[in-house]
Amino acid sequence: MASRKFAIKDGHRLAVLRPRDPALALALTAEWKARGGGREGFNKILTEQPYTYCGLLAAGGKKILDPAGMVVGAIKIGDSFISESDLAKLKIERPA
Repeated sequence: MASRKFAIKDGHRLAVLRPRDPALALALTAEWKARGGGREGFNKILTEQPYTYCGLLAAGGKKILDPAGMVVGAIKIGDSFISESDLAKLKIERPA
């Protein structure tokens, strides 16, 4: 079953987004957590700077996969994970 290769949350695969400035992403995340979190605050983090779609999170949480389940990269500090279904809501382009 290919779906077991992917990290799943609430029935959706998780997309990996990489920030242009990882240090800024970490600072914004720390501030967000200090304020108690929340979805709206997390979405704000993703709009403070450009993010690039990297692929889908592997079930182990350390690798990035393409839609077919092939490894295309590794997680780096500052990467964010969102539901695949939220990519369009946040206006983050997903390559064809």
